[in-house]
Amino acid sequence: MDEKGLVLLYAFGMPGYSYENNNLHAIRVALEIKETAKRDFRHRVGVGIASGQICCGLIGKADFSRCEYALAGDMVNLAARLAARADTEREGCVLCDQYTIEVRHPRLK
Repeated sequence: MDEKGLVLLYAFGMPGYSYENNNLHAIRVALEIKETAKRDFRHRVGVGIASGQICCGLIGKADFSRCEYALAGDMVNLAARLAARADTEREGCVLCDQYTIEVRHPRLK
């Protein structure tokens, strides 16, 4: 929870967990989160998806007493901006960057 409310970060294609269709998995999860929030909690959710390389790893104290796994980079920032726009301007939808749209599964429009 931060000043923007509840924020969830999902990363697909992490080392050891990367598949050919990571973008499709991300879109499917986003749509399911959106529909579940609407149905079960009567709350709209804005979701942003951006595809590309990110930096990830543990940050914090060296003794691990206060550390967290963090995601950072241009794609994380772009996804956050898309999510904010999806929530405010589009009334709770899923917005994707151009690359994600281009490589999505043909059945998704």
